[in-house]
Amino acid sequence: SLKPGHIQAWVNRLRDANGLAPKTIRNAFQNLDAALKQAVILQMIPTNPCTGVVLPKASRFKAEVYDQNEIAQLFAAARGTDMYLPVLLEIALGLRRGELLALRWENVDLDAGIVQIREARVNGEGKAEIKAPKSAAGIRDIRIGSHVIAELKKARAQYHARKLSMGAAFFDSDLVICKENGEAYQPDSMSQKWRRFTIQHGLKPIRFHDLRHTCATAMLEAGVDTKTVQERMGHADASLTMNVYAHRTQAMDQRAANQLDALIFSDAG
Repeated sequence: SLKPGHIQAWVNRLRDANGLAPKTIRNAFQNLDAALKQAVILQMIPTNPCTGVVLPKASRFKAEVYDQNEIAQLFAAARGTDMYLPVLLEIALGLRRGELLALRWENVDLDAGIVQIREARVNGEGKAEIKAPKSAAGIRDIRIGSHVIAELKKARAQYHARKLSMGAAFFDSDLVICKENGEAYQPDSMSQKWRRFTIQHGLKPIRFHDLRHTCATAMLEAGVDTKTVQERMGHADASLTMNVYAHRTQAMDQRAANQLDALIFSDAG
């Protein structure tokens, strides 16, 4: 019969011999734990042997982000290419990759200056699937500035121009970010496209998802309050915003030092 020592040995083996990440081990353990809890309820076993098992701790993830100079370099490299609009929307809106690739023109109100996030394109078994965002907080309306509005107007006009010129060869997906013929990008294809782009232009190698981190960090550096950042990013919990996305930048750190210095030594002669 299974005992806690057996489960602990299995967990340790996943970590040491198989080299699995703490999160992956935790997911596997939770599935086993749920099954054994049900077995206890059905009186198939007297106790749950998962009780007391120690799981490996996950180290806090720290993403790479672009600073203001690197953002400027990125836009300079992307302008005039098919990566410009994806990059612009990631930096300006901080969307998840799946949210960006599922965004449709019907959810972009350029008169009101609002982008509505309602769906996400995620990797499924064999093909991408359209699902709701990760949480209820992910369903949100994001206001956009005049520069983004202008660029989206150009992109929408280009979409309709390609639709007219290509005729039956054009797939009318209504997607904001799509291939030349209107077809959707697969999530992994966009990440690969991004990697090739950074290598080609000699940009600091960060993940496509880290453009979302870059957006959050830039907002915080600009003095945007945490609650607003949380809502724009689609986080259910403000602590997630601060713990995962609020990466300290040198500018933020220096501003804190200057403000503290001014406060403490305001009366110094």
